[in-house]
Amino acid sequence: MKQTTIAAPGYHVPVLLHESVEALQLRPGGIYVDVTFGGGGHSREILRRMDADAHLYSFDQDADAVQNMVEGYRRFPCRMPENLRPGMALYRNNDQ
Repeated sequence: MKQTTIAAPGYHVPVLLHESVEALQLRPGGIYVDVTFGGGGHSREILRRMDADAHLYSFDQDADAVQNMVEGYRRFPCRMPENLRPGMALYRNNDQ
C-alpha cells in the first residue's frame, strides 16, 4: 500500500496513519468517532476507506481544527451542522 502523508498545514504528520485505520477494521455501515480531529489526517483516511452507509463523527475543541474540517472536507459527501463551532464538528459520509 502506498504511504501518503495527509495533514493540514501547521499540524504534525499523523503517526501510524495506515496502521491505526487498519486496526479499526472498518465495516459496511459502521459508526466511527475521532475525538481529536486536529489536522484531520486520521478522519480523512477513514472517510476515504469507508462505504456510503458508514458514519464518521469528528470533534475538536480548537477553532483552527474546526476550520480545517470546513476547508478540507468539501470533496467528501458529508454534512456539517449549520452552526458548526469548536467542540461540535460532525461528519457523515452520506447525505441522508
